[in-house]
Amino acid sequence: MGTEVQADMNNGPVQETQTSGDIGGAPVIDLTGIEGPSRERIMREVSAACEEWGFFQVVNHGVDLAVMKRAKDASKEFFASPDEEKLKFAMKKNVHFHGYFNPDLMDKDVSKFSSTYEHLYYVFYPPLQEHKDRWPTIPEGFGPAMYEYVVESRGLVERILGLLSESLGVESHALFNGLKGPDVTQSNMNISFYNAKKEGEGEDQIALLGHTDPGAVTVVYSDEVVGLQVQKGDRWLDIEPTPNSLIVNLGDQLQIMSNGRFISGNHRVVEKSSKRRLSIINFYSPNMDAIIGPLDGLLSESNPPVYKSTPYRVYLDTFRQRARAQLLDTISSFKVLSLSDQEPSSESTIGTASTSSTIGT
Repeated sequence: MGTEVQADMNNGPVQETQTSGDIGGAPVIDLTGIEGPSRERIMREVSAACEEWGFFQVVNHGVDLAVMKRAKDASKEFFASPDEEKLKFAMKKNVHFHGYFNPDLMDKDVSKFSSTYEHLYYVFYPPLQEHKDRWPTIPEGFGPAMYEYVVESRGLVERILGLLSESLGVESHALFNGLKGPDVTQSNMNISFYNAKKEGEGEDQIALLGHTDPGAVTVVYSDEVVGLQVQKGDRWLDIEPTPNSLIVNLGDQLQIMSNGRFISGNHRVVEKSSKRRLSIINFYSPNMDAIIGPLDGLLSESNPPVYKSTPYRVYLDTFRQRARAQLLDTISSFKVLSLSDQEPSSESTIGTASTSSTIGT
């Protein structure tokens, strides 16, 4: 996903009635037989989830459970380390936000952030030496464990991209080829940790305001603690993690490439538990120089392009600029406008933005 921008988290208690349902807030899809006789069924289910939700969970997904456990164990061990050790890997402005972030420890305006939130943000793919040099070294083996998980979860994303391409009626590698552009796609990791709320500490709080991801596909490996919510219509629904599952949500680029058939899932995080919560997030993003637009095979006189074709680098820069200006909706600014259309005069906001952090889940 490239580097994202953190929204203001101090949004007060949750006001909406929380509604559960739809299998814990998003469809749960069993990927058993994805390369066999179940492929058509899985393709229909995944496509429907991407059209209606932009979110789904997958089980029997083919990502090695032992690899997932090593990534989770390494993440937990890092966050359990003494503050002085974690701060050795603190973010620096000149390295594009990579590193450890904790507003309580880093002289930030803590009113803008959840009081329980800290995270790590790194590029793990491609594993260039400049990336490896920044990976944490505590615990020992942290970088290799996370890289191993990234490779596995990237494989899952690329299997899903194949399904989605086929469901659109184009060649199975069409979405992947469009995202990789002149080189390779990128995976950025945001490992988010929410310390436990104290019993009786107050009402549920919005820890991360509603947003869509500007990249292509996001894979979330969450523990059993509920906190992530997805928007469905005018409701915010809890996503209740299924054991050994992974949560998948589409970003803006797949909404663009599908010419609006798939949707970028709007989501937020709510603090509601006296338990600690860990979330390992793989942002699968286009190559920065990839030109992203509606796939040619989808366009016709009756289905003209809804979105402009734009280098991902330009889209991401626009996303950051709009976040700083408190504007939520980036994708609408890349729509193809007819002569009768006008740019909306007012837009939703994401609160006061900070350029020192990343959007997480």
